[in-house]
Amino acid sequence: MEDAYTARVNLNQDKDPSMDKYKEMQAFFAVFDGHGGREAATFAAEKLVENVAMAMEKESTVEEAMVAGYANTDAEFLAKVLLICRNQSSAKI
Repeated sequence: MEDAYTARVNLNQDKDPSMDKYKEMQAFFAVFDGHGGREAATFAAEKLVENVAMAMEKESTVEEAMVAGYANTDAEFLAKVLLICRNQSSAKI
């Protein structure tokens, strides 16, 4: 099976509620379809929730944190793929 998933019931569980700009509990649930390969789905399942949680500390809205989390995860995966491609092409020379 090429799918992966992640679930975090409380993204801000380690925060002091009086200091948290998001006063309500925030949850994150996602299913990722690998479409032909498990690597992207697994990477997203492992990294996206962490990137969104980190972005929540910097961004002023949940929506902005989601966009930033997705953008950072996408950039990290692209960097990983490019590194693998470079390593494979230099190994063939």
